[in-house]
Amino acid sequence: MPNVNKCIFIGNLTASPELKTVVATSVCKFSLAVNRKWKNSEGKPVEETMFIDVNAWGKVAEIIHKHTDKGDCLYVEGYLRLEQWEATNGEKQRKHSLTLENFQFVSTSTKPKTEGKQTDKPASEPPPSDDDEPDEPF
Repeated sequence: MPNVNKCIFIGNLTASPELKTVVATSVCKFSLAVNRKWKNSEGKPVEETMFIDVNAWGKVAEIIHKHTDKGDCLYVEGYLRLEQWEATNGEKQRKHSLTLENFQFVSTSTKPKTEGKQTDKPASEPPPSDDDEPDEPF
């Protein structure tokens, strides 16, 4: 019997993506908040938010880190992977994360990004063109 491990989500970044280098390859880690809405048996609206950890690798990792920030909406496709490790207290830990295979920008912030952080500083005004000379009589 064939197996399928494919997940598709659209959600908002919960924080600015983190970029690291692992064995000369870029990896970008971020988390998406994905909302699900439905009506319960009484007809009342219910909303649930799920948080998905995502790992992007290579050039895609660099693109996501450079062009996204907290609150931006992304479409992501990939496969689930079980991560396992041992905590400092010796207890075994595990979690599922999505390894990114494809993505699309749904919406991104319009603020410029400086070294992984947004800035509220307004963009500098462009220099005046030759057409903007003051109206002075000759």
